[in-house]
Amino acid sequence: MNVFEKLNKEKYFLSTLLLLALALRLIVFIKTGNHNADGMYRTILTLNWLKDPYFITEGLWPPLDLYLMAFMMEVWKDPLVSPRLINLVFGVLIIIPYYYLVKLLFDKRTAAISAILLTFWGLHIEFSSVSMSEIPFLFFLCTSLYFFFRFKKAAEKRLAYLVTSAIFLNLASMIRYEAWLFVPLLTIFILNNITDVKSTLYLKGEAAKYFFMFLIISLVFPVFWMIGNYQSHRDFFFSQTWTHDFIKTNAALYPGSPLNPQSPFKKLISWPSMLFQNLGVISVFAGLGLIISLLPRKKNLEFLTIFLVLMMTFTYKIFNFTMTPQVRYILLPSLFLIPYFTVGLDCILKPLRKNWRKAATITLILYFIIPSSYTAIVKNPYTTPGYVLGVSNWLSTNVKPGEKVILDEYSWWGLHILVYSGFNTTFIEDYLTTLEFVTDQVRIMPAGGRKINETNFISYLEDDKPLYIVYSPEGELADILNLSSECRNEVRLNYVFECKYTTRNYNIYKLKPDSMQLRSDT
Repeated sequence: MNVFEKLNKEKYFLSTLLLLALALRLIVFIKTGNHNADGMYRTILTLNWLKDPYFITEGLWPPLDLYLMAFMMEVWKDPLVSPRLINLVFGVLIIIPYYYLVKLLFDKRTAAISAILLTFWGLHIEFSSVSMSEIPFLFFLCTSLYFFFRFKKAAEKRLAYLVTSAIFLNLASMIRYEAWLFVPLLTIFILNNITDVKSTLYLKGEAAKYFFMFLIISLVFPVFWMIGNYQSHRDFFFSQTWTHDFIKTNAALYPGSPLNPQSPFKKLISWPSMLFQNLGVISVFAGLGLIISLLPRKKNLEFLTIFLVLMMTFTYKIFNFTMTPQVRYILLPSLFLIPYFTVGLDCILKPLRKNWRKAATITLILYFIIPSSYTAIVKNPYTTPGYVLGVSNWLSTNVKPGEKVILDEYSWWGLHILVYSGFNTTFIEDYLTTLEFVTDQVRIMPAGGRKINETNFISYLEDDKPLYIVYSPEGELADILNLSSECRNEVRLNYVFECKYTTRNYNIYKLKPDSMQLRSDT
């Protein structure tokens, strides 16, 4: 008897997986503080949008992720918890459409193994606990693909499936631009042969009707968004233009950064090496499965085509400075790679007896899921460090309304300190233009690799009169102030820097313009 048939019915198997997925993600969720690049920035944007809601028609990011976070913030008022709940929910629910999608295109056994791997995959667990956009995007995309291929595979075509697929594809497109790639790809998948192509040219037949109906519905949001960006920025592809300029600038400023690989070879192998680092043995067998699927009379070419298109597109985007090789981006192509693990595994284990094949399969699955989920739970990289919480608590207790603060920050922790401290999060400067985060009370400097010179800094001290500075020896102001890492009073630029609090990474100083005061005290 097949090992998965012992679970009695399919619904019990899926119910068990959902409970396990929830338990694993909930453990990490409780320990996690929402750190990962844009996570807290998205939270701040949502907080500000809720102060004056409006219909978003343009911008750097599509709007649905913000709407979902805003809805959850209205339900659960804590901004440090509620935005992440969206990912927790969708990180669990995705098991259902993913299982049925793989089952539809492969078989029940492959679907079960793929769903198990996704349930215990550490990277997916980790990103189900932060307020990033990948997890809800993957849910809507998988659901769209399920309905699309259910329409495609059915002997009797049901238009409702095709329309539902196009609607969910729009929802995915409203979260991440990667979904836009699937509009032309799936539209082409509707066609079966050259005869279908000819019918679309003359707007004849069923294929032409399905082709244009799916294409038109799927393009509703992309067209709307491009028009909105053109009206506001005179650029249909504003996001890509801005990202290109930003990445190219940072590549010049930080040539050694792993997010900006310089050599063509490193760019070429960025995604394959990242897949191998995060999927390990699964990627090896899946790669073999991909090759086997290319052999004559082999099936399962839909996922293979999608995977290859994504890899080529992602690689091209690294070369033209519109994408950086960040680990979270491999979540999408991995969904289309994982099912081929079973194909490659069956090829290798074919000479073995049935019981040995089962034992080897279970061993390999355990070899992947145990360390992967263990790493996500025990070595959770997204836990907010104690020194960030310490600085935030001190600021929230000691800084009064109206007193201004400088955060000399060299990473994204400045945004965490801004939110954890309870400061006003409304930016009074446009980040997309100035590359600085500035509110009426807090200035976080620098961002985007922008350099601060002594003249500009002195001018800021004289004009805005900040009372406190959160100083980091690794920050941009280190070259200007050169303050000791020890917590002691010092004089710089005709100001007294009176140390009030220290942590491993930061010192908090109170600024006094009269430098003679320190000399008289000593």
